Amino acid sequence: MKHIAGTIILLFFTSLGVSSTTVLKYTCFLKLDLTNSTNDSVVTLGGKIVREQFVNKKGSKVEGKYDYFLITDKEKIFIKLIDSEFKENDLKFYLDKKSVYKVLIQNGRWDVSKKDGRMLESRTGKYIVLKDMKTNCK
Repeated sequence: MKHIAGTIILLFFTSLGVSSTTVLKYTCFLKLDLTNSTNDSVVTLGGKIVREQFVNKKGSKVEGKYDYFLITDKEKIFIKLIDSEFKENDLKFYLDKKSVYKVLIQNGRWDVSKKDGRMLESRTGKYIVLKDMKTNCK
């Protein structure tokens, strides 16, 4: 439904002579309500990725390790890189830039890989898995 609404918005403004680039620039941050999402919801979110120093459960900063979050208009969501299509090195071009991301919304353990099941830390809650990164918003 949100995809259809976005297409209608794009068609409406382009019919008025506004360039599709300008429309996409301003609709990049469509506000989406993620509170009622299911475990298999793939949505498109606008926001920027930020990197923060990783702090272990003892409260110590771990040198060279970082956590990544997507900051939207509504919230700051942990990015679970171990299950994402993209890895830490891929994100350096997107840090602190407004972009659009296709993500899988999940709720569970942040630090357990679905591939091998190992638990690295015991953090839990809402997180996203990156599926695709779209063109940067200007």
